[in-house]
Amino acid sequence: PSEAVRVVPHVVTEAEAGAGAYHIRHLVLPMPGKQVRYPENDIGALYQDLFAADGVAQHLFAEKIVQVALPGAYRKLLNFPIDLQYSWHTAPATSTAPAGAGDGVTGNSARAAGGIDSCTY
Repeated sequence: PSEAVRVVPHVVTEAEAGAGAYHIRHLVLPMPGKQVRYPENDIGALYQDLFAADGVAQHLFAEKIVQVALPGAYRKLLNFPIDLQYSWHTAPATSTAPAGAGDGVTGNSARAAGGIDSCTY
């Protein structure tokens, strides 16, 4: 699972985006709360619309009542595995896979009985 980012993220400028200074792996989205900065674009407007549609008053995030007080955080949009290793196991040609149970790419039914036999990250 992704860990929430607790620092205020840098808002990327058009120049930085055009220069390729950042990658999609840097993209974070705010989790509702009083200490987050919502995007100042269509995504930010979507957050506001969703809050309004659900009857959520954002000022409640700052309340001292534990049930409604939310500090907020930022969550990465995508996570990328680090040090991913895998191996592909191919079943012998005498596979008992049902006819037509191919892999969808080559139609090789012998591959259907095989698959990834180990995966670590």
